[in-house]
Amino acid sequence: MAKAALREEEERRRRERDPEYRPSDRDWEVPPVRAYDCKQDYYKVLGVDRYASEAEIRQSFKKRALLYHPDRLHGKTATERLGYEQLFKEVSLAHEILTDTATRRQYDRDRNDVDAKVDVKWDYAAAEETERRLTPENGPRKGANTVLEVGVSLDDLETGCVKGVEHVRKVCGLGGLKKEPRRFRVHVYRGDKHNSRRVFAGEADEGADIIPGDLICVLKVEPHPGLHAV
Repeated sequence: MAKAALREEEERRRRERDPEYRPSDRDWEVPPVRAYDCKQDYYKVLGVDRYASEAEIRQSFKKRALLYHPDRLHGKTATERLGYEQLFKEVSLAHEILTDTATRRQYDRDRNDVDAKVDVKWDYAAAEETERRLTPENGPRKGANTVLEVGVSLDDLETGCVKGVEHVRKVCGLGGLKKEPRRFRVHVYRGDKHNSRRVFAGEADEGADIIPGDLICVLKVEPHPGLHAV
């Protein structure tokens, strides 16, 4: 398949997987957020395919970052610590590259020109064994859910709408926990009622040795100016 046709097919399949995907011609002009190696398969580093949505990429990163985070290194040997630190750096880099639309498109374009392969520094056998050992029954527990109330009017429930909400969550980074503001689109559908819920899986606070809980948005009907309780 010609390169242009291959790129067009990739774009089509990515749009099918990710309705939020919004490519732009300017993506080819802006500098990448991080320098990348087009011979490195960052998709395999994160355990996703090349058509994965941004949400799928972020979810996979959270899982791997939790497994390899520096906070889990207590009691490890010096060799094990170095291995975990390298794995964490690799998944963090892959996450940065693949969650920036412009950088990802540039990487995919350049990657199509070479035989992308996995860098020898990435030990997949060791990584898979680590994931196997840290299964839910033996490893981290799920953290608490976060509940946000979203005010809606009776008119909103009658016609449907989209509400934008912001949630500041704690995330794991190289320097430990930090706060990250996130915005979410809460779809309100005709027929929804007071206390209807929308669940964003894995979007609650991160932390050492826990799997992030869910962000739960609960619709709360605001008083209508023309109606009064009796």
